[in-house]
Amino acid sequence: MKNKLLTYGDWVKKAGRENELGTKALITDKMLMRVKGWEKILAKIMAGSIAKSLVEG
Repeated sequence: MKNKLLTYGDWVKKAGRENELGTKALITDKMLMRVKGWEKILAKIMAGSIAKSLVEG
């Protein structure tokens, strides 16, 4: 679970979607639902690929 949270946090930083307070932001399903079509799919693919790279080292 910890790796997953770090992965989403890293993805958020790379995407430039940190929240106003600059705290660690997590991409939730509700946030992804706001993104339309291909962007939503791309976000999940990116998050998944980063998670895979972290797990594999």
